[in-house]
Amino acid sequence: MDLIDEKARELNGLHLQKNAIAAQILVVESELIALVGTKPEGRTKACGDDYTVMTTGKLNRKLDVSIWDQIKGDIPEEMHPVRTKLELDLTKLRKVEELSPGIYKQITRAITEKPAKVAVKVEPNL
Repeated sequence: MDLIDEKARELNGLHLQKNAIAAQILVVESELIALVGTKPEGRTKACGDDYTVMTTGKLNRKLDVSIWDQIKGDIPEEMHPVRTKLELDLTKLRKVEELSPGIYKQITRAITEKPAKVAVKVEPNL
């Protein structure tokens, strides 16, 4: 057997096991949530003989910018619960690199790079 096929088969098997375990974890977590309870936001704690279990309820909130723009003038600025986040536009950065290497070189002084995790994808040959 080819070593690539052997390692790919091993990786596929481990992913299948991981997915099965993840599904089992979700079932047991749901059962614990039913036993312990949960709040819409905040922690709930219950103690057994051997374990303490905490559930944490969370609410995802998203700002409707168009409505915010309409009402923000009526709210004191020190009470604005909104912040602006500067982030890198990779599409634009790549375009600048392609079209204007000199400007790109200037921009890179403000950018830190580090390698990300390498992705591995395994597909069976048909």
